[in-house]
Amino acid sequence: MAESSQVLGVAQIAITVSDVPRAIAFYRDQVGLPQLPIPAPPTMGFLSMGDVRLMISQPEPGFTPGGGTVV
Repeated sequence: MAESSQVLGVAQIAITVSDVPRAIAFYRDQVGLPQLPIPAPPTMGFLSMGDVRLMISQPEPGFTPGGGTVV
């Protein structure tokens, strides 16, 4: 018998965008989320939503919107 699992919380939400600097500026300057000082390539950025981290990145080659979920 498989053990039941439950979600205990959310630590990170990832969204893909075509323009990472523009998206980071929007969430930082318009929404008011603080940008986290996490070293990342220019195709990625992180902001804080309380206890949840928002990861913004460009899609990887072959990405299909809605085609996969990372837990």
